[in-house]
Formats: sequence, C-alpha cells, structure tokens
Amino acid sequence: MRRTIPADGRLSLVLAGLFALASGIACAQETGTQGPGATQSGPAAVPAASAADLSNPTTAEADLGNRLRAEGVFTATPLPVAPAGPGRTLLSLMPPAAAKTPAEAPIVEYHPVVIELYTSQGCSACPPADALLAQIASRDDVIALALHVDYWDYIGWKDKFATPGHTKRQKAYARAAGEHAIYTPQMIIAGQDQLVGLRPVQLTDLVDSRGSQPSHVRLTLTREGDMIRVKAEARPPLDKPVQVQLVRYRPQETVPIEAGENAGKVIRYSNIVTDWKPVADWAGQEPLALDLPAAGGDAAVVILQEPGPGPVVAAEVLR
Repeated sequence: MRRTIPADGRLSLVLAGLFALASGIACAQETGTQGPGATQSGPAAVPAASAADLSNPTTAEADLGNRLRAEGVFTATPLPVAPAGPGRTLLSLMPPAAAKTPAEAPIVEYHPVVIELYTSQGCSACPPADALLAQIASRDDVIALALHVDYWDYIGWKDKFATPGHTKRQKAYARAAGEHAIYTPQMIIAGQDQLVGLRPVQLTDLVDSRGSQPSHVRLTLTREGDMIRVKAEARPPLDKPVQVQLVRYRPQETVPIEAGENAGKVIRYSNIVTDWKPVADWAGQEPLALDLPAAGGDAAVVILQEPGPGPVVAAEVLR
C-alpha cells in the first residue's frame, strides 16, 4: 500500500535527500585520494566502502531516486554537467515529459480494398472477368464492384446495367493515367492499379499488397432506417482533400443474353453498381459526420477517394 507524505514532509525529504547526496559525493571525492581502506576523519567520516559506492554518482542517484520516486516526490533525470569531477548526475525536480495521449496517436486502420470492374454484356471477353469478380468478392477484405459501360451497346445487345456515368468514370481513370483508350474488361484496384483483361494472379497480388497498407483514416458506417450515418476521422490530418462517394449495388442477378457477341449465354453478374454519386468533399482536418439517404435494399458503400479519380483513402460497406 502506497504511503502519502504531507506536502511539507515531501519538501523535507527532498532537501534531506539532496543534502545527503551532495555530502556523500563530497566524501567520496575526499576519501578517494587516500589509500585503500582509509577513512575520512572528522564529523563527515564515512567508511571506505561507502566512499567507493558514492564515488559512482549513478549508484548514489539510483539509491536516493528510488526512495523519492517510491514516495511520489520527483523523478531522477540525468542532466549534463561539466565533465570534470566524479559527480555527473543531478536530481531533477521537473516532472517527466508528458507522453502522447491516445487522442494524439496516429490512427492505424486496414480497410477493404476496392476493386472496380468495367464490363459489358456485349463484350465477349468479359464473362471470365465477371466470374473472377464474383469469386474475389467473397473475401472479407475486398469490396468488389461491377460498373457496366455503354460503349458496346451498338454492336447488337444493350446492357441493361450500363450507364453513361460508368463510362465517364472509366475515361477519367484513363486520363489520370495518361492513357488514350479504354478497354473491357478492366479492373481498377484501390483507385491506383489498372489491369486489362483476365489477370487473376496479378489481381490477387495487388489486393494483398494494397490491403497490407495501413490507413490513417477511421471510417464507420451505421444504418438508421433509411439513412446511413457516416463518421470519419483522420490522424494525422490528410495532406489532400477527398471526395465522399456513396455507392449502391445489387448483390447478384442472372441475365440471358439474346444478341451480340454473347448471344445464347446466360451470365450471372455480381455486385452490380446501381448508383454512384459524390455526396461531399472532406478536407480531412476535422472529424466528418454525415447522414445520407439510403432507402431500398441495395447494399451501400462509402468511399473516400482523392480527386482524379485518385487513390482510395478508405472504404467500408453495409451489406
């Protein structure tokens, strides 16, 4: 059980301790000039063994410092002094430096990796990529999204899931990467990596790599009736602002293709994006709190992404 010392008692203990330490080091300096076993004469005499202990200021400080720390009086801190002489350590009455509080420590979070597949029901090369997306969508560390584009509708089959907005988004990625053409199938991983065609090994490697990179943004989603409450915090603050995007998707639908390059096939599509819209801009300097309308049964994803489109900073899903 820890004993509490009155304020005046602590001060007395401090002064007594400092005086004892100073006296002890002085004795060590004086007796240290005599032969082995010699003692200091007069009132301040100490045995040679004690002199040898006190000539080590670290030992002296530890003995006294441990006593005073045990009473909660002060901490012992080595301070630089003139190199001459055996005494090199002083006792500091200053409190120890304050450690960072949990509120100041950097946030370390691992968010699911966003995969965007640009596909079309009118593209003969797309069904294997559609199947690959369905397979990787089963991973908990992935948010897989199928964005159907409309630029193959002219060849005989109009994709029922295609929207001009998806085509526009794919073109924006191409411009950001300095590309002059767009393709199907194409996957964008975490807003940064682009894969054209069917590349399952590279896809898995990229997902593992991006998923292992921590984010300094905490993002939480809570459904309250037809609303989604979004909360985000960045620590340290973001270097660049991000766009807050709300994405809705249908988990699965099977479509018989009656014309075009895939005529006669029945294809099962997964995580079909039905809506993708920006809802706010966030500078990342202060915490974010948003209430977003999200009626209906489609799953909801919130993505924080640098403009461009650029890297995805954080993403979470409510299925």
